[in-house]
Amino acid sequence: MLRRSFLMSLAALGLSSAGVQARTVASRDFRTADLMTGGFALMSSQIALNQTANPDLINFANAEIAEQVQVAAALGAAPGSAPLRADHALLVTQLQQARGSAFDRMYVQGQLRGHRELLALNEGAVVELDRAAGAPADLLVNGHLIARGEVVVIDEQFGLRITEVTTPRSRPS
Repeated sequence: MLRRSFLMSLAALGLSSAGVQARTVASRDFRTADLMTGGFALMSSQIALNQTANPDLINFANAEIAEQVQVAAALGAAPGSAPLRADHALLVTQLQQARGSAFDRMYVQGQLRGHRELLALNEGAVVELDRAAGAPADLLVNGHLIARGEVVVIDEQFGLRITEVTTPRSRPS
């Protein structure tokens, strides 16, 4: 749960910046890039289940695997079916060879980098809004309330200013 709170905090920082710009992201490019990065997250997390003794990383890896299976299904693909980028393939090889705290550090850094890439990929994606500027809005991910905010207009572009990131306990089941 801390993983999700941390990642949503990163997302909230990205969404609340004053430089929000909307641009169209081609759905095919997004899908491919998302599946490639997700495939790396899936593969590296599967390796983590065999390489780490850290219970927090084991929990994180299991959650990441489950999430990537859901994402792939939502995008109409088999989990791990997209080819790895060259830099991801190199990191997978390095993870397979690493042990102990060196592995743990490399795995966490790789996951942070991958999630930052996904946040950057999704930043500025065009989303249809059914609200006016200043109106309250909920941020839902896969139907789950993640944050609350208000619709803003910056330089004729719409955005969402996050006013509250919900905690897992405060989220309805």
